[in-house]
Amino acid sequence: GVSGAGKTTVFRLLMLIERPDRGSILFDGEEITRLGIAEQALHRRRIGMVFQDYRLLPSDSIEENVALPLRVAGHRGARLRQKLERQLEEVGLAHRRREPVAGLSGGEKQLVSIARALAFDPSVFFADEPTGNLDHGMAHKVMELFRALHRKGCTVIVATHDLSLIRAFRARTLLIKDRTLHEVRLTEQRASG
Repeated sequence: GVSGAGKTTVFRLLMLIERPDRGSILFDGEEITRLGIAEQALHRRRIGMVFQDYRLLPSDSIEENVALPLRVAGHRGARLRQKLERQLEEVGLAHRRREPVAGLSGGEKQLVSIARALAFDPSVFFADEPTGNLDHGMAHKVMELFRALHRKGCTVIVATHDLSLIRAFRARTLLIKDRTLHEVRLTEQRASG
């Protein structure tokens, strides 16, 4: 969908950051708008979320940013180190773990935010305009990471208005238009672009 179509709002509703004015939200067959505070926290751990603005702590290191949700959840010692190593290896930043986030490029910050979003091995992964500020090469690297995550069995939902990425990665495509969700066929995408 175009800017302002509601892509971010859909993610915020599914994460229970925002509440619907009316209706209900079913997530994996469960009505999530009725969850209590503790259940909401558990619900959010099933979801990895990469925000448009990265939401990183700039003065902290790559490692500290990725470790934050794990520490909040009580991970310590060897268990924490093992998860951190795996996540940083997955995005190609293990060798730079102690560098402060402030000095990273936009693409590198996006990789840090992806590693952090993988903290709890989510079954669903949301990425809100994850390539909007990236050059072509880094955008494709990020999308390849999402493709690998999907191959491991995770549902990956990417919100974008970048038609070239949609065409390059050929996945099920939904369009938000006039506040309604529509499925779009790849042949229609080629014809309209």
